[in-house]
Amino acid sequence: MVAGLVAGPAVGLAVGLIGGIHRYFWVAGPVFPVHWPLFWRIAGGDAYRLNKEKVLGIIPAMLFAVAVEFVHLGLAC
Repeated sequence: MVAGLVAGPAVGLAVGLIGGIHRYFWVAGPVFPVHWPLFWRIAGGDAYRLNKEKVLGIIPAMLFAVAVEFVHLGLAC
């Protein structure tokens, strides 16, 4: 998520792919949803793009991270 917020959607996509591949092969195998790291990094990149390609301030980035975690919590439970 931070990679997408700081560097944009392309970097967020690359980091999300790395995280998803890592989870698939090393953490839990195909049972664990490996698309979540990719989704959240792309969401961070979209937030970066919506902010006119400037890094978000501390408070907006924290609020974005909290919102992402609440959505993740809601989907996981």
